[in-house]
Amino acid sequence: MTDTKCRVCSKDGKFYGLLFKCSNCSAVHWDKSKIKKKYNKIEKNSPEWNLIKETILKEAETPKSKGHYVYTLRLKSKPNYLYVGLTGIHPYERYLNHIIGHKASKYAKKYATALIEFEGPMKYNIAEEREKSRGNEWRADGYTVKGAPT
Repeated sequence: MTDTKCRVCSKDGKFYGLLFKCSNCSAVHWDKSKIKKKYNKIEKNSPEWNLIKETILKEAETPKSKGHYVYTLRLKSKPNYLYVGLTGIHPYERYLNHIIGHKASKYAKKYATALIEFEGPMKYNIAEEREKSRGNEWRADGYTVKGAPT
């Protein structure tokens, strides 16, 4: 079985399908290797592609979106690198999209190791401002932030 320790705080957690949820902090992560195996050799955005995604999301008990969200991904490229983004779908689904390369940031696709937080749902204009301010908050704390405008 896949490791049941959080990639962020090293505490215990539980898998819901291919999505790990920490019992201690708000971090989650997808089992990237199993997801990539499922998508290997399948034509992007084919009916089978979308069916696999729907199945993964259902098994992970991913909620449906009710507005817009601001989310933060931890990046493994270098210490203290983060990706802050805005999305109209639930952040778990957005993180999955980054992994499978659907409308993905190159930073998030290649380097994301965990979704460490998200805020929402909220209206788009509020989320747009919050993405910028959250990115600046992380920068003020000494992080290098990709995604969020300054």
